[in-house]
Amino acid sequence: MNTERLHSLTLHLIEANEKHNFANLLQNVENTYIQAAQSPSPENASAFDAAKDALRNAAVEFPLGNLSSSRRKLLKSIGGLDYYGDNLVRRVDDIIASAETPSNAIAEIQQLRSGMQVFFPAVQALNENIDKLGVAVEDIPDDSAEIEVLIPRTMVDGYLDEFAKEISRLNRAFLDIQEVVTGERTHLDIRSLGSGSLELYLTVDLNTGAVLLQFMTAVVLLINSILQIRRGRDSFKQLEAPKQILKDIKGWEDEIIKKKIDELRNEILEHYKGGEERKNELSNALSKSLDHLADRIDRGMDIDVTTAATVDEKGGDETGEVEQIQARRRSIESIRENTNVINQLERSQEPVLQLPVTEEDL
Repeated sequence: MNTERLHSLTLHLIEANEKHNFANLLQNVENTYIQAAQSPSPENASAFDAAKDALRNAAVEFPLGNLSSSRRKLLKSIGGLDYYGDNLVRRVDDIIASAETPSNAIAEIQQLRSGMQVFFPAVQALNENIDKLGVAVEDIPDDSAEIEVLIPRTMVDGYLDEFAKEISRLNRAFLDIQEVVTGERTHLDIRSLGSGSLELYLTVDLNTGAVLLQFMTAVVLLINSILQIRRGRDSFKQLEAPKQILKDIKGWEDEIIKKKIDELRNEILEHYKGGEERKNELSNALSKSLDHLADRIDRGMDIDVTTAATVDEKGGDETGEVEQIQARRRSIESIRENTNVINQLERSQEPVLQLPVTEEDL
């Protein structure tokens, strides 16, 4: 576990709870639910709805979707995933909808609140002790973007040479995207490393981070859509549909995958401002790199990008400065919109895309 990253997470959790006091908001939901169940009336029903809205509004201000994959993973590991954001609202809604009786719902809400009342002071104590030990805070960068790479150990068989090979190929893929976007091919800064799964944290410029994350988001959506098509194909197979129909659907799947990856490559290449000869070279390299990244996502690797950067609205009188500010704003908005989309991926036991990645590409 990365203690510096854990320290930054505890600070965010404490700030959110001090602002909203989630336990009190849940207490209000509990009290108004009891009142509405024991003395049904429009006024009590309205009070209960207002209490739920207050909890929902607080959860919206601290959405789990804005936490990067590594920080969500940390929150889960310390047992707090159900106490924030959509998870908290969904948990309360599920309790009320599925309880056989109001008394059962009340008991489950009380149990949830009791967990909160243990968790929040524990987080406070943890943060104080980490402070005393002098552990630094590894917060989200506010002047660049952070790439998180979580590599399943099984992907490298637990071997150092396989890990080195995988990192080398990822480095090449990220640099291909960076060169297309920025015109430069620089060393990627290692921000930190983590354990559990093999975790790597890198720093890149905002534009590269935004373009990489847009690609990752498109891959997630592509995998999910192919899975839906495949379920339909499996249904036809169970109905003993003619083999030619099944073959045509499989061919359609393959065509969709290839066409989408090609489209994404061409969209990324539109950022390139260099010479035509190098652009052709990059087009070939980028095709292999994007296939590799999509394949790794398909096989269980998590790649995410996050930033805490903001746009300075002041200045920018010159045309070039205005364009830079607008580009920075677009990158920041894109990263914030797409961060944590990786968690929307439907994982399957077997690779879905089955892209033509070979050992020569590693």
